[in-house]
Amino acid sequence: MPSRVLSDLVGTLRSYFGLTPAGSSGAPSSGTYKKGAIYCDSAATLWVCTASGTPGTWSQVGSATPGTTLINYCANPDAEIDTTGWTGFNDGGSDFIDGTGGTSSLTFTRSTSSPIRGAASFLLSKPASATAGHGVSCEFTVLATDILPAGRPMIIELEASVSALDWWVSVYDTVGAVKRSVGGSNSIATGTYGRVNSSGFHRFAFIPVNAGIHRLIVGHLDTGSVAATLTFDTVRVYPSTDAMAGRVLQCVTVRSDDNALSTTSTTYVDTTVGAATLPLTVRSANSKVHIRATGAVGASADMRVMFTLYRSINGGSYAAITPAGVDCLAAVRVTTTSDAPPISLSFVDTPGVGAIAYKLYWKTN
Repeated sequence: MPSRVLSDLVGTLRSYFGLTPAGSSGAPSSGTYKKGAIYCDSAATLWVCTASGTPGTWSQVGSATPGTTLINYCANPDAEIDTTGWTGFNDGGSDFIDGTGGTSSLTFTRSTSSPIRGAASFLLSKPASATAGHGVSCEFTVLATDILPAGRPMIIELEASVSALDWWVSVYDTVGAVKRSVGGSNSIATGTYGRVNSSGFHRFAFIPVNAGIHRLIVGHLDTGSVAATLTFDTVRVYPSTDAMAGRVLQCVTVRSDDNALSTTSTTYVDTTVGAATLPLTVRSANSKVHIRATGAVGASADMRVMFTLYRSINGGSYAAITPAGVDCLAAVRVTTTSDAPPISLSFVDTPGVGAIAYKLYWKTN
């Protein structure tokens, strides 16, 4: 560690002082440092030592998203030193269960080859075999103050570089022994998870219910034989300063299986073949949910096809949520001589408190 000390920052010195940049980017990876030390890397990024040691624990100065707090519950967010705190798991089957135990078939390393930021990033490598339910996880603690007021979300952020396929983010609540739905996400057959299928910045949210240890899960649900990699960095988990009351709580994508569906019904029938969105828990009475659905429609005869949304609360029957006086939320005219026209449906719902799920219904006329 450098022994030189600045003894005078006023008087004879100019109105600034300079730190000579190091020869490499990222926080120090060797040497002994004391808490409070400041380090300037080759990109002129400043790092502060938050815990003494060899090389100590470092945090990037000013790395938080503008307008948010500096809190980060992820103890090792960027692989600058090592992969400590992250553990591979194999939950087996086709789903994440609790993100712990078993032997993962994914290779998890600290990679210095083309890191997203700094000197290194986390690298998950999937072999050319089925790896559903495999991944890595790290534990973090939700404080009692984080779950008040009810409905206050926790935010998950990460930067990613994706070679192929979809990668998924989940949260397991060890206190309640349950997975929490992750918003800003896609509902799939096995759960509601954050989807990482493109390179860049990703942000998700979940609603904590219990104070205590939670597990952040990053992994794969693919049953195919395609090799793929996920590089990720700058992981942040922190409590939002917004309780979300009266705002959009979650964006839900309604999906149908990509198989042939048909109807000649002039009253609304279910298009989703049982594949409803997984329930999300709404805890503030005036919170809103944004539902979207997109796709294309083909037909064997000329007809008009109309779409609307049905909602279930706390496992009850599905009922239409179409506003009074409106017969549908989207409609297309289909002919046998034209390509399948696209549909796009978007609706903001205020469902009230409870476990909410949605389905897409359609009819012809």
